[in-house]
Amino acid sequence: MTRHLTMLAVAFALAVSAACGRPSSAVDVQLSTTPNPPQMGTNTFEATVTEQGKPVDDASVSVEFSMAAMPSMNMADMRSSTTLTHDANGKYRGTGQLMTSGNWDTTVTVRRGTATVATQKLTLAAQ
Repeated sequence: MTRHLTMLAVAFALAVSAACGRPSSAVDVQLSTTPNPPQMGTNTFEATVTEQGKPVDDASVSVEFSMAAMPSMNMADMRSSTTLTHDANGKYRGTGQLMTSGNWDTTVTVRRGTATVATQKLTLAAQ
């Protein structure tokens, strides 16, 4: 009986993991900046989007930046976003503002139609 319950628990865990994981045709996104490292002010952002190693040319790509409030410095939280435009070969480019130096929580979102197919979260350290 215990063995059957253990096997059932393992099967359930695998099913939940598969349902919550990335799809088999996972989309990969890499973000780069010019200048590198990014600076306070206007920067150029480029996302390279691939699926199984092949360029994705039919997506919408947006980048959101946020920095938490710093009450000790009398600074409110800051947010900005930009939409990147498809260039070629899975590359999407655009400019965006980082209003101050410091660490920016950054989220790159890739959509096809209304479906989000990839999200990358990273920290950009603006100088």
